Amino acid sequence: MAAQATRIVFLVLLSFGVFSCYAALDAHYYDQTCPQAEFIVSQTIRNASIFDPKVPARILRMFFHDCFVRGCDASILLDSTPENKAEKDGPPNISVRAFYVIDDAKAKL
Repeated sequence: MAAQATRIVFLVLLSFGVFSCYAALDAHYYDQTCPQAEFIVSQTIRNASIFDPKVPARILRMFFHDCFVRGCDASILLDSTPENKAEKDGPPNISVRAFYVIDDAKAKL
């Protein structure tokens, strides 16, 4: 009986800890940690757009493909490995282009 009561108390305390956590997205998250982040990303996209005017549309399409099924998790940006075929290489995403722009921005950051 004491073991069962201990489990109940533990679960109650755990639920308070889990549900009292506060997590939120913040549009200004990188203002302190990487103040140049927005500038670097926008310049990277702008420079790529000079050479390929379709880049903005391709990036928008990339995010559509990533967010369409179960939320935006950036899984379309992951590369395949020998053991795992990534979403990027799946049949619906073969025609998505401009991954190089994202890779370039990540390298600069």
